[in-house]
Amino acid sequence: FVQDEWTVTDRVDLVLGVRVDRHSALDDAVFSPRIALAWQVSDAMKLRAGLATSFRAPEVFSEDLHVDTLGAEPVRIRNADGLVEERATTAMLGVDWRPGDDGRFSWDATVSLTQLRDTFVLSEIREDAGGLYQVRENASGSQVAGFETNLGWQAGDTLRLTTGVAWYRSRYDEAQVVFDDTADGGDTVIATRDYLKTPRWSGQAQLQWSPSPIVDAYLGLKSTGHMQVLNNNTA
Repeated sequence: FVQDEWTVTDRVDLVLGVRVDRHSALDDAVFSPRIALAWQVSDAMKLRAGLATSFRAPEVFSEDLHVDTLGAEPVRIRNADGLVEERATTAMLGVDWRPGDDGRFSWDATVSLTQLRDTFVLSEIREDAGGLYQVRENASGSQVAGFETNLGWQAGDTLRLTTGVAWYRSRYDEAQVVFDDTADGGDTVIATRDYLKTPRWSGQAQLQWSPSPIVDAYLGLKSTGHMQVLNNNTA
């Protein structure tokens, strides 16, 4: 990984970097360049922008062996023949606002868009002599668009309140089959463009109390919005 930070002016910083990865499942090295720009518009406001690339290798993670079960029977993951790495390009734009000289109030917001190529997808659950399994395959692609914003308020020397909300839409370019029982004589096929187990909305809030250097207590609240989840036991 090589990165260089260039102070263009007193208020503008430019970061250029590239990461090179070698993986046993890939024939060639993967180059992932990135660029980021920060502009201190005023003493209170900073604008951020960036463009980055990344990848995910076609491997079977150890968590795949136990993360899913159906009727107490494990569902294992198998990689499809010819599975290639998943590539992503992400563009983001953000703003930070810290009004006043005391720093008691803060606000930030970020919008981002990620375009994925050869997106990893899991097939419907299948069964053979080895038990239940899913196949990890490459889809044509997908897109993740998102927005996050956070507020912070230092109510006193010992009390701080932070809260935030996020919205993300994750969709495949083409609908993916997540359930198909036609091979077993059924007539149900379920396909969707939306990522499963991925909520559109989420939020959090935290109240932190620090009465002394050795005591730090907090009360937190987290909200997760509705999401699509396949119930294989009843589908």
